[in-house]
Amino acid sequence: MKFNRILIFVCISISLASCNMVETLSQNKPSKNYAIENKIVSINQANLTRSYQECIKDGKKIDALASQNIKNSISLFHKSARVLVKCNDTLKNQNHFISKEDQMKNLALGIQNFVKSGDLKRANIYLEVFKNKFNKDLMYPDGSSFTSNIELILNYKNEVDELNLAMINANPKLKNELKRAWYWSKK
Repeated sequence: MKFNRILIFVCISISLASCNMVETLSQNKPSKNYAIENKIVSINQANLTRSYQECIKDGKKIDALASQNIKNSISLFHKSARVLVKCNDTLKNQNHFISKEDQMKNLALGIQNFVKSGDLKRANIYLEVFKNKFNKDLMYPDGSSFTSNIELILNYKNEVDELNLAMINANPKLKNELKRAWYWSKK
């Protein structure tokens, strides 16, 4: 009887020790899980980047069509703008392999296309998104500022005096056109 108790005690002790060993081994396994999780994150980042690039490609194709098709250009510019800003919205707070400069240029094209389509309300909304997200500006080849040009167009009803207009880093042709429009609106 005592021998049976000792035998039962030994068996229980061995089984408990083996459970503890299994638990110890399972605690060492997460390092393999981290490698798998990192691989999954990397694949997701690559997929997000690929989706973004395909989306931008579609938006730019529509933009090119709008430039060629005078009859439907307004609706095509609007469609292109919607596609381009949608692409930007897919990147919100996620890791990806897209440079900030490319993101800025693509969102700026979307904003510019909203202006070309006449949807100044959305252009204004996404200009604020642009300024808050990047805290930088893009420069056109003529040296003028993207945000200054767009803000000047969006606020065209608010006449600016000559000195303040001269201080704005906008395209000179745009400034002259606005001066002309303000002049004739007074007549």
